[in-house]
Amino acid sequence: MTRSVAAIATAFIAVQVIAAQAQAPDTLRPYTAKGGWAYYNDPRIMTQAARFDLPAPAAIEEVTLVLGGKAGKATVHLYGAEAGAPAPLLARDLVEPVVVTKSHGGMEPITVTFHRAVQCESTQFFIAVDHLTPGVTLLSDTRQRTPVCMNAADDAYYAQALGMIDGTWQWGRCAYAVDAVVRYPQRVSPKYFADATPDAMLPDTASRNMNIALADIDGNGTIDLVIDGHLYRNDGAAHFADVTAAAGLAGDPAANIVLDVNNDLRPDILFLPAATDTTSATLYLNNGDGTFTPHALALPPVGYPSTYTIADVNGDGYLDLFVGVSSRDRTRSAGSRLLLNNGALGFTDSTHMLLGDARTSLYCDAAQFVDYNGDGIPDLHLVASDAGRDELWEGRGNGSLADVTARVFTGQPFQSAGKSVATSWADYDNDGVLDLLRPALMPVRAAAAASQPGGSIVRGNAPAAGGAPNLVEAEPIEFRAGRSSGIWGDVDNDGRLDFLLATSSGCRYAELYTQNSAGHFAAASFQYGLFRTAAGPDAILADLDNDGHLDLVTFVGGHLRIYRNTIPSGPQAGYVEIDLAGQHAVGARVTLWADGVRYTRDVTCGRGSLVQEPARVQFGLGSAHVIDSAFVRWGNGSVEALKDLAIDHVAAVHEGGTHSPDNGGASIVAASPNPFSTSLRINYRHDARERVTLGIYTMDGAPVATLVDGTEDAGEYTATWNGLNAQNEMAPQGAYMYRLRCGGADLTGKAVLVR
Repeated sequence: MTRSVAAIATAFIAVQVIAAQAQAPDTLRPYTAKGGWAYYNDPRIMTQAARFDLPAPAAIEEVTLVLGGKAGKATVHLYGAEAGAPAPLLARDLVEPVVVTKSHGGMEPITVTFHRAVQCESTQFFIAVDHLTPGVTLLSDTRQRTPVCMNAADDAYYAQALGMIDGTWQWGRCAYAVDAVVRYPQRVSPKYFADATPDAMLPDTASRNMNIALADIDGNGTIDLVIDGHLYRNDGAAHFADVTAAAGLAGDPAANIVLDVNNDLRPDILFLPAATDTTSATLYLNNGDGTFTPHALALPPVGYPSTYTIADVNGDGYLDLFVGVSSRDRTRSAGSRLLLNNGALGFTDSTHMLLGDARTSLYCDAAQFVDYNGDGIPDLHLVASDAGRDELWEGRGNGSLADVTARVFTGQPFQSAGKSVATSWADYDNDGVLDLLRPALMPVRAAAAASQPGGSIVRGNAPAAGGAPNLVEAEPIEFRAGRSSGIWGDVDNDGRLDFLLATSSGCRYAELYTQNSAGHFAAASFQYGLFRTAAGPDAILADLDNDGHLDLVTFVGGHLRIYRNTIPSGPQAGYVEIDLAGQHAVGARVTLWADGVRYTRDVTCGRGSLVQEPARVQFGLGSAHVIDSAFVRWGNGSVEALKDLAIDHVAAVHEGGTHSPDNGGASIVAASPNPFSTSLRINYRHDARERVTLGIYTMDGAPVATLVDGTEDAGEYTATWNGLNAQNEMAPQGAYMYRLRCGGADLTGKAVLVR
């Protein structure tokens, strides 16, 4: 878009002043009658659009515009948010355009009433007029205004936008004589997300890299912050103290990454230097007493990291690291790096595993290690790579990765050259298979010609035996300009994942969508207090104050902001959070059953635009009153049953320590034969009269069959599983878990069914 306000101003022709009439309280009137009226007299102007700002979502009932000049006709359009652009670049009518007739010469107010009120959920809408009969004019006031928001000369939000014959848009600094009658279903927002940054006692300074890493650094059960090289300790109530100097940290890194490098179960901090920094990368080893010891690392230069993600790629028990660089930095950076932990406080550059014969470097805007196929081995998703599309590299468990992009990432959501935006994986439909939130970023004009410019929610469907999940586009995402990332989270604890879309532009706003019982999503930004919040370039949803509600951590205008989730708790908003600690916490998958619904959460570490979530998973449980069962599959594939999980509680789970050492005199004597083909006999004993349950589960925690459920006297017992599920159907071949709960005991074992 181009801007030529001075040239347009000279085209004003003054006309007689008319008195303003009193309007109803729900009438939007951006113009003023003081100073006279004018109109634009430029043959290059094709469309004149009045832009209206909304304080809340509204239903538009009618519009009144004042036409001047001769008798004739004009066409009136109602456009919606128009992707958040300052002009109606998409020109997508919300209702059928209306041709109005001006019956006589001079000024004439003309009202267009919509037979059905038009709902607008966004912060703006447009009334546009075109195809005016020669001599018919749309009146404007003459008061010069400053823009409501302005990123650049070609991105200015005035009350007037003028579409030129060459397809460009220019701005007028006045306002058209156009009224809009609207009604607000809800004028005042409950603001469930409240800005708690001042209360958190965090400094209000501009961030250079906008790098957020959340982790329980000191092991006290609360989430601490690492922001641009500064460590902020959480006192347990989301009040933060800057302990950077006391901890021994120093420097202004391009990225700060939290990972347990040496497997001492204490999170360490890695500083990657900026490209202009002559210092080496520094690993700060956690001493366990609040201090860190610096250790210089000889890493290949990264320069301008755009993303990072962490996982144990080769299965050796040590966390590895991928650092991504955007193709926008191709001229000043050597590209992304895959760094494998050598187990001796260092990393080996293994980027060659991601380079083909014709590729010498690798670039991407965002990346995430994620177990998309559920096999327990981390895979690598690259977003907006230099190949002009997403890429998916499937982990083989031995350190090698195979490019499966052509086989798995098919269809429009992934063939997205130029659509660079951070994504997020989660099981939003509770079927045990991860789904992908993939918003998109592209120029508004290019979006006008695209079929799905806003991106998609991509559903992962359960795979056939031995196969990968089938990824299918489930629901398009409405396009908005300036999007930079998307993140899943159950903000209302109803058991259904919602999502937040952040923005890279200060003149556009974050959007929150909540999921309903039918699995569809509806705009909820206003209700949650995010209606005009420009969150970006990325965000994290995490519980900072241990109240069970996901809070929002992001940057607004380059300044760190924390929004505390204050939605009321109640019987329809139960939750449980599980804080995982251990050598294999990263990459763990937690599966939980409550009231017959399966919930799945993965612990991923590093995602999107330099953001890193903590090793904690949160489950909204809605109206569930009890947790039926829960299992964690650690990053090394071992499975443990979690017992005594209480609703509305944050539970600390340590790898290898989830079983009670006191088994209440109960034990599983034997399970044989194992493997088995027709029947499995489980021998167990207990020393007192107890309530006993013995069941069969899949390895991800789904119940298959109940063998025992009742009270038994002390003694030895045998239960038999004949390989049938609860529907009396043959269970498929594979590995299963048996679980005995008796008094204080919670015992599990693994059995393999072969056909």
